[in-house]
Amino acid sequence: MTTTEAPILFPNTSEMISQIKPGELDETLKGSESLLQQAMRVPMNTSEWKRETFATAGDLRKMIKSRITAAEDLRTSWTKPINAGLKAINASFKSRMEPFEAADTHVAQLMLKWSREEEKRVKDEQDRLRKIEEDKALAAAKVIEEQARIAREQEVAATAAGDTKGAEQAAEVARAAETKRDEVIDQAAAIPVADTTVRKARGLYGSTSSVRKVWRARLVSIRDLPDEARLLIMASEDARNEIRKALKSMLEPRLIELRDSGKCDALPGVEFYEDDSITVR
Repeated sequence: MTTTEAPILFPNTSEMISQIKPGELDETLKGSESLLQQAMRVPMNTSEWKRETFATAGDLRKMIKSRITAAEDLRTSWTKPINAGLKAINASFKSRMEPFEAADTHVAQLMLKWSREEEKRVKDEQDRLRKIEEDKALAAAKVIEEQARIAREQEVAATAAGDTKGAEQAAEVARAAETKRDEVIDQAAAIPVADTTVRKARGLYGSTSSVRKVWRARLVSIRDLPDEARLLIMASEDARNEIRKALKSMLEPRLIELRDSGKCDALPGVEFYEDDSITVR
């Protein structure tokens, strides 16, 4: 049994746009020019103000804000239907795409799991082969070390017997053996480490899969950062805002106490201050 999916009905965007009349904004802001001129005539020297001046400025702000509110109401009357249409479109696509996103995430996780297992397998094999080569080199170095030891003993014996030439020859053999021993050990230590990352696995349908390695940094303790790093954080408003968000549970109770009583428990590293603004309704 098959079912037919009901068609998705979207608002008629063309009809909504045709209802927008730019002249309505001009009508809404009619007479605003005089308010702007009055705002510019408010005395700049506040030391000459009186309470009546402050109150008159409040009246002026209330009239200006009424125009702002009216214009905002008009703007939202134009944009609300369009935004509703966009919301409906986005919701429709989201509901249809969620299974695809979930499927893609599922396959990606399995690919990542396999790639990590494969990297470990290749690394273990490399380590095994490296150990074989190192063991061979150490065994060879041990043989050469024994040759060098015998040559040194011969050198000592020839020197004790007064055989200068024989001592020199034995010393030369010993030096050559010691140099060879060091070379063998250095070569074993210098065996290159190959990249175990899975790269460029080509599929039958044109895909090329690979693992991308990216180094990232995670902050685990602000206290342990050097002074210059903390200064960089404090110089960034975005960073400070994120810290304030993280400390919300510690800041909000203190801000409530300040609002109610003007006092609160200190919080090291945080400065509490009273901000002021003008309210006009």
